[in-house]
Amino acid sequence: MKEERIEPEITHEFMLDVRRDVDAESGAPLLVLTVTTVREFTSFGYVVGLQAAWDGPTLRLDIGGIGLPAVSLPRIGGAIGEVRISLPADGSYAIDVRRKSKQARIPFTIEKGALAPSGAIDGGFVRASVTA
Repeated sequence: MKEERIEPEITHEFMLDVRRDVDAESGAPLLVLTVTTVREFTSFGYVVGLQAAWDGPTLRLDIGGIGLPAVSLPRIGGAIGEVRISLPADGSYAIDVRRKSKQARIPFTIEKGALAPSGAIDGGFVRASVTA
C-alpha cells in the first residue's frame, strides 16, 4: 500500500541569522549575516548570492539567485550565503532584506557591542534571528 506524502507547510523561504563575530587577523568586530534556504538540496552544497550595503542606519541585504560554489562538494541541506561587514557603533539599526519584489525589515540594536532584536523579526518570506 502506497501512503500519500505529507508536505510540510512552509511560511518562509529563507532563514537569516544575524550575529557578531571578530575578524581573525585584525581582531575587528564584525556583523555576520548568514542566509539559508528553507528548501533543502540533496546533491550539492549550493550557495545563495548576497549583496549588502549600508544606507544610513539601514543595511540593505539583497538576496540573489542560488548557484554552485567554486569548489562543489556533495552536501545535503539548504543553500547558504554569508556576508561579513564591519560592526557599526552602538545604536538602533534595521536590515531591509529584499528578494525580487519581496521585502522584510528586521530591526535590531547594538549596545556595548552586543546585538539584540528590537521589534518583530519575522518578515514574511524571511525568518530572522538576532544573537548576541
